[in-house]
Amino acid sequence: MLGRNHVVLTLGSASLLAIPYLPGSLQTVALVLGGAWIGAYLPDLDTPNMKIVKGVVAVPFASQIVRSILFTIVHIGYICLFQKFDPNHRGSLHTLLGIAMYSAVICGAGYAVLRYTGYWDPVVLWFFAGLVGGGVMHLIEDSCTRWGVQPFLPLWGHKFKGGITTGSGDFRPEVYGSVLFALAGCLLYLNLGLGMIQQNLIGISVITLLTAWSVFFIISKIPGRGK
Repeated sequence: MLGRNHVVLTLGSASLLAIPYLPGSLQTVALVLGGAWIGAYLPDLDTPNMKIVKGVVAVPFASQIVRSILFTIVHIGYICLFQKFDPNHRGSLHTLLGIAMYSAVICGAGYAVLRYTGYWDPVVLWFFAGLVGGGVMHLIEDSCTRWGVQPFLPLWGHKFKGGITTGSGDFRPEVYGSVLFALAGCLLYLNLGLGMIQQNLIGISVITLLTAWSVFFIISKIPGRGK
């Protein structure tokens, strides 16, 4: 999928789960969503021209620098595990093992910097959780496309795929994202408008998210337009 598709779908999914914790845990929710936003992009660092931030003034070649560092470290990790590292798009970075490795690097580096500068706060762990969750959601979303992913390599090589062809007039990712945010809006009304008990909201949010994605997977099996 395109980067914007990943961001919308990931943030829509995260928002559904976060609504029950508003307004009391606003900082935590913001950190989770911020981590998920960045995490939704990271598996696509295996695309040479990928930009983490689009439409915003950023450090030149920032994504290339991050890509080189993470590729090198994850590659070394694969070598240590006696596994073959695949640098191609939808290769090793599009696996749960790859996500675990680069997440450990980023979170470890972030922790070290914050501890060294004296700004460490355990609440930052929620940002790290969002970062990991964003990467996992990226794999789930790509499993709806016709190219698919093999998320369980090297343990299991099964490819999960659907029929979506992004960038070719197939607007299902946009529709899915709109549905997720609409559902999050309904849940927000139950929370702030009707004052539903948090425990009930949590259960509803989880069931709603699982149901929505089950429907998305079924619809995604229909072949899309394009090559």
